[in-house]
Amino acid sequence: TGRRENILMHFNAYRILACCAYALLVAALVVKKNRRPHAILATVAMALDITLVLVLELNRSVVELLAEKNYSLLQYGHITASTLAVLCYFPTFINGFKRLRGLGDASIRRRHILWQRAAFSFRTVGFILMFSLDGG
Repeated sequence: TGRRENILMHFNAYRILACCAYALLVAALVVKKNRRPHAILATVAMALDITLVLVLELNRSVVELLAEKNYSLLQYGHITASTLAVLCYFPTFINGFKRLRGLGDASIRRRHILWQRAAFSFRTVGFILMFSLDGG
């Protein structure tokens, strides 16, 4: 039982970090008209979320478990939505960086908004479905 308690402790820590990342994303959206704070909050949130995904993969071999374990539809939904959110972070960041530096035109802004909406939508679904995972 000691190993199981240790896993649950880390799992709860992962959830806490995921909640922090999501809260930072929401805060970034709240201040989106103020570019500098928006950029800082969004960058920290995306970096935290990407780091969390990498740590989970390194510690748990999540990709390998996908083939071995039978997950519920909700759990597969969480994994899929979270993966898509992380993939959307990269064009969101690149286009946001260009906007922050004053590079490009209105099409950069439109692309940034498009990717940001996709990333936030996927992250929201993944965040909600996170609670369908084992351990609560």
